[in-house]
Amino acid sequence: MDTRGIVDWLLNIAEHYPDTVCLLLGSIAAFTLTAMLERYFLPPTVDPVALRRQQGFTFLFCWLASGVISSALWTVVDPADPLRMRLVVSFTVGILPFPTYPILSRLAAAHFKAFSTAWINPPAGPPA
Repeated sequence: MDTRGIVDWLLNIAEHYPDTVCLLLGSIAAFTLTAMLERYFLPPTVDPVALRRQQGFTFLFCWLASGVISSALWTVVDPADPLRMRLVVSFTVGILPFPTYPILSRLAAAHFKAFSTAWINPPAGPPA
């Protein structure tokens, strides 16, 4: 399949399923924002309590960002749908892709040494 065929196929999907595409793009944008948040604003730590809090914070941030961005995109693409429906669907679907975030962040940390994440197993400290 050539590049033009792939682009045509993607545009065809976006034309027939605009709401689904908005949900997918919202999830991708939330992954990106969460990775930026972890990279630039959350310091790496080995303290188990702080690590667990950081994991919980990144989960909530990714979920909220996915819901808000998906709902906003959906509003732009299809404003005829009721607001309550857009919000409920966006936030319900927004929680589903999060289990892939730890996998993606581990891959990013493995390939880019400057990227740190709370989802990597902390290094073993000295024995107690």
